[in-house]
Amino acid sequence: MSLAPAFVAPPRLLIADELSLGLAPNVLDEIWTSLEQLRASGVTLLVIEQQVDRILDLVDVACVVDHGRIIHTGPPADALGVLEAGLRRQGGADA
Repeated sequence: MSLAPAFVAPPRLLIADELSLGLAPNVLDEIWTSLEQLRASGVTLLVIEQQVDRILDLVDVACVVDHGRIIHTGPPADALGVLEAGLRRQGGADA
């Protein structure tokens, strides 16, 4: 996947689904930096991502979907609490 076209002619909206899937950590660092640059230039980002630790640092609004249901829309800090509560209810590991 290349974000280069978005820098040549920046779009008003960039939609990205699971950018981190199967990528090496150093490549991910470059992608997150690119997303931060696009956002800073005024591009609206719609990012679907499971690596919440990184994406929540990038967004203004987080939407958490659980089994097809929206369970949170709002500040990223609140989204983290919603995710942690969901893990506890499901008996998952402590976040």
